[in-house]
Amino acid sequence: DMVRSWRVSDPSIACAYLVIQLHYKGVRERTAGEISALCRAFLSGFAQACELSEDERAMLSTLVLVRICTSLVFGAYSASLDPANEYLSLTQLPGWKALRLLLDVPRADLLGFLTRAE
Repeated sequence: DMVRSWRVSDPSIACAYLVIQLHYKGVRERTAGEISALCRAFLSGFAQACELSEDERAMLSTLVLVRICTSLVFGAYSASLDPANEYLSLTQLPGWKALRLLLDVPRADLLGFLTRAE
């Protein structure tokens, strides 16, 4: 895929799917602290290649949540059109777990959860 969009979209989407991926069945369950550390490590590496502006950093946590919600909505809709296709439902359970984990972090602390060492 090729698209012209905001620079912050790429790390937001990647972080969202990183958090979702860590909730798939068979993946060792991680603590919120471990997930936070993995997000921070990814974003730190991204920043070495492409620094985000302060405005972009401020939007990061919201965009991560939006991407998880978008994935859940599109996945549920697609699965409703083709219930026999199990692939379309794969993200539902881990996606909801990921969303709940991030929503349990106080809103004022979510950006720090994703970007700063505790």
